[in-house]
Amino acid sequence: MTVWALVVGGGEHLILMGKFYLGYGISPVGAVIGAIWGFVDGFIGGWVLAWLYNKLAD
Repeated sequence: MTVWALVVGGGEHLILMGKFYLGYGISPVGAVIGAIWGFVDGFIGGWVLAWLYNKLAD
């Protein structure tokens, strides 16, 4: 989304992500930081869901 906002323009709604993710901004560096935060969030969320599934499946 950040890269798309940089290419096309706009992306005012992406400013809100900066309030949740430290270091994020609408810039090329911000896109990398956002990708790192997204990976971390996805990993933790996936781990919690897998753990919960395994607990309930037993």
